[in-house]
Amino acid sequence: RFVGWRILGLPEDWTIDLKPGDVVSTVNGFALEKPDDVWNAWSATASSPDIKIGLERAGKKQELVLRIDGAPDPKIADALR
Repeated sequence: RFVGWRILGLPEDWTIDLKPGDVVSTVNGFALEKPDDVWNAWSATASSPDIKIGLERAGKKQELVLRIDGAPDPKIADALR
């Protein structure tokens, strides 16, 4: 059963607390139960002041909250709607 996306690696300059091996299961309340759910979760971030990432790390559930600085570019926001 698909339960989320396993993180395999991240760019070195990212300063968020995601690690290889984490399994991301929700984004802003959207469950990632099938691959197509990622688009719904991603597009919901266009109008949100933060991104809430639900994940499992070493068998324990956690939530990360990442603040979004400023509004997205209007063209990008329109594309995500």
